[in-house]
Amino acid sequence: MNIHVVQPTDTIESIAKYYGVTVTGLILNNALINPYDLVPGQTIVIVYPEQIYTVKEGDSLVNIAKTYSVPLIQLLRNNPYLSEREYIYPRENIGKFGELSYGIKKSLACQTLALGELL
Repeated sequence: MNIHVVQPTDTIESIAKYYGVTVTGLILNNALINPYDLVPGQTIVIVYPEQIYTVKEGDSLVNIAKTYSVPLIQLLRNNPYLSEREYIYPRENIGKFGELSYGIKKSLACQTLALGELL
């Protein structure tokens, strides 16, 4: 999972192409209301399919964390909107693996930083 910081020339299509993901995936994973009106400095979460878990009936964040050996706090970091909710729902997709890497696209390069590291 990566975080992309929108640059002035970025479009939803150019970001999707750069990371090799679909425009639809970017829109859904980021709950973008107007994906064609990105703002420089806005962050876009890049989620790769193998990093996504689809919630099943009876699942809980604790059980998902245990099943995939991911700390619960990491699931919440990967899905910050979940900390504001009481429930997860069947067929909902959540990011499950690893830590987010923060990157800024410049030209055709992406700098990946460790959590808390500064440029």
